Amino acid sequence: MRTSRFFLVLLLAGVAVALACSKKSNPTQPGGGPTEPFDSGTFTSGVFVHTYNTAGSFSYHCKVHGSSMSGTVNCSTGAPDSNFVNIGPGGTNTFSPTTITVKPGGYVKWTLVSGNHSVTSP
Repeated sequence: MRTSRFFLVLLLAGVAVALACSKKSNPTQPGGGPTEPFDSGTFTSGVFVHTYNTAGSFSYHCKVHGSSMSGTVNCSTGAPDSNFVNIGPGGTNTFSPTTITVKPGGYVKWTLVSGNHSVTSP
């Protein structure tokens, strides 16, 4: 009898977890696509890393320089586990490269080369 109750409790706990996961929100951009919101804040040295959990195409920009300094991360199955972007190479206000690809669960590492910049999405 105790064994039956134990398994019933485990079964109910599993159902509760499944229901909670199915209600997970999926924020979208104004255009209707998925988002992976983040903000590095303005920094003058170092790196910023973000893990992409959802497949899709995600834009990002520098809050300091606006839409003139932007890039895109494409997240799709079969892509590399990680990718790397330089910020401000050669004293420019650019991300290099501007478009990269990672797989869901993969990460992007932005490295500040020069200047004051941020990495922000959306």
